[in-house]
Formats: sequence, C-alpha cells, structure tokens
Amino acid sequence: MPDLFPPRRLRPVWLAVCCLALAACGASNPRVSYDYDPAADFANFKQFAWANPATPRRPDDPLLDNSLLDDRIKTVIEHQLLQKGITRSSNGSAPDFLVSYQVVTRKYRAASPAPFAYSPFYPYGMGYGYGRGGWAYGGAWGMAGDYWEEYESHSLVVDFLQPATGKQLWRGVLHDALELTGDPAAQKYHLDGKVHYLLQKFPPLLAPRKPAD
Repeated sequence: MPDLFPPRRLRPVWLAVCCLALAACGASNPRVSYDYDPAADFANFKQFAWANPATPRRPDDPLLDNSLLDDRIKTVIEHQLLQKGITRSSNGSAPDFLVSYQVVTRKYRAASPAPFAYSPFYPYGMGYGYGRGGWAYGGAWGMAGDYWEEYESHSLVVDFLQPATGKQLWRGVLHDALELTGDPAAQKYHLDGKVHYLLQKFPPLLAPRKPAD
C-alpha cells in the first residue's frame, strides 16, 4: 500500500503548510455579534447623525487617540450605511438615530506550542505557533516546547442610539478584527469589507408589528 504521507524529512514543512491553510480558512469572515431593542422601529431608519462625541477619547492609548483613524472609521461606517439607503441628515433635518463607535483593546499572553521542532542537530530547533489574535514566531535554543507570546486584539463596537434620550437601540461588534498597523489605504479597504459584513443583518428581522387599536 503506498505511503499517503510525505517523506519523514519533509513532514515538518508539510505540517506548517497545513497550519497556514487552516488559519486562512478560519479568517475568511470576521466574528460578529449583535444586540438590539426589539421595540425599535428599525424599518423607519432613513437618516442618521453622529453622536457627540462619536467615540470616547482615549488619551491613554496613542494608537486610538488618532483623528485620522477616527475619520477612517466614520467614513467606512457612513459608506456602508449609504449602501443600505441610509443617509446622513443635513440642512437641519432631524435624524432617525445617532451613531457612535468605540474600539476595545484586549491584551493577553498565550502559550503557542510549536507543532514541530526539527533540526539536523536535534534537540535544538526553532518553533512556529499560532494563537488567537494572529501568527507569532518563537525560537530558542533548547528542547521544543511552549512559546509565550504577547497578543493584542482590537474590536470595533458600533452603536445606534435614540436621538432624544441616547438610549441604545442596536449594537454590532466586530471581534478582534480591527487593524491598526500597515498602510492606511489597506486598513480602510479591509475595514470597509468587515463593516459591510457586520451590517448585513441590519435591520434585524423582527416579528410584524400589530396595528394600533
């Protein structure tokens, strides 16, 4: 019976390719979650305005206390609302709802076990690991084992609010999906696709309203 696996000397490379393929498949769509007030009349949401402020100030985090990032996020959200026929109120017209957002940062450490440790001079080798939040690389001279890596993830939280009271009507969350590094044009491009995915289920499907007596 033929051997279905690659030669032993090529198996470390084969395992690495498999791990990369699985990671790519899992990253096809961002992870999202929703919450909303079932009593809200989402069908009549035609115009919006930005809350004041649109997002909380973050002087403790220079990456988030960034007017360029603020403009980029608001441009993307406004563009995706426009695709759904919802425009920004103008000329003094009263908005049907307000929009605000915030970026939530999560920092954590995680052990990234190396799927393999291969070297002609075993037991010395390098290790590769994958953990929540992205790929990380760790290497050390010594026996193969866990590599502790520092991870940081950024989630985008979008809220729709009642204009008169500020009451929360709808919330959508893009979990661990916001990129704060790299080319700004690429950041905007990727964020636009993710916010499009987030707003696919807006307005939420609600039971038909009963006519007033």
